[in-house]
Amino acid sequence: MGKIIALTNHKGGVGKTTLAMNIGLGLAARGKKVVLVDADAQGTLTQGLGFEPAPAFYNVLVRGENFQNAIIPVEAEKYQINDIRGWAGLIAGNGETRHIAESISNAMAVKERFETLKTGVDYVIFDMAPTESLLHPLVYIAVDAVLLPTTCEDWAVRSLRKTMGYVTAANSYRTIKPIVTGK
Repeated sequence: MGKIIALTNHKGGVGKTTLAMNIGLGLAARGKKVVLVDADAQGTLTQGLGFEPAPAFYNVLVRGENFQNAIIPVEAEKYQINDIRGWAGLIAGNGETRHIAESISNAMAVKERFETLKTGVDYVIFDMAPTESLLHPLVYIAVDAVLLPTTCEDWAVRSLRKTMGYVTAANSYRTIKPIVTGK
């Protein structure tokens, strides 16, 4: 059964999207099946992988779209490695992503939907928005681990503390193992 990981920090520019992309494509290059989820309304992960922002994440959670229709395969050229043994796909995000939490009534919706995906992949990696929203705790409840990328700057550390508080609050619903990374 696969693992679900979220990369989050309330500070922008600390490497969340870059790290999510590199971890996901690196795991795929090593033979793993990986689904990257753009949970940021800016759609930066989607664009970073060469796609136009789209409401796939919104469609999966709000409109009940099938994962097979929502996941866009990421071409092997994106990996920049010749020997690819695994596979990576993307569930794109766009401006509609910011409306997910207000459009669903079940606090366990992300967990329930993505638990079904875990049986077919090795990893699901969420790239979270830097601005806290009602969507964040819904994702924190669903994940097996949280990576908290940060930089060694005052505002980044302050944001890290705040983010850890939100993760801890969601921990009452599920055991989450925060992992702090730095660059």
